[in-house]
Amino acid sequence: MTLKNVGKSENDSAEDIQGTLTSLAFAYPIRVARDNDELDSSYPTHKIYLRPQGREYVCVGSGWEKTIKHGPNAGKTMISCRIEDPSFEKPLDFALFEDEPGEWTVRWSRARQDNE
Repeated sequence: MTLKNVGKSENDSAEDIQGTLTSLAFAYPIRVARDNDELDSSYPTHKIYLRPQGREYVCVGSGWEKTIKHGPNAGKTMISCRIEDPSFEKPLDFALFEDEPGEWTVRWSRARQDNE
């Protein structure tokens, strides 16, 4: 599994994160907004919005706020996200990590395909 940095955002908190989600195929303004204060892992805490060129923001997914439990970032906040837009071949899973207070990095991962 590999992690790639595909965007960066600067905001005050995990309440409303805005930036650009970028890949080789697209670059969309993204907004990840708190929608629920429940920290029960089965309920999303955020809604994910993308803004296609010339259009308004469209809700395309959900995010779950979590606290990192292990490693050098233990105790910091992350938001595990999933976009399930019909224009994508598969759902896009990514995570937002707070590198510095108010500065968020977007990283995505994809399972490696074994050449059998």
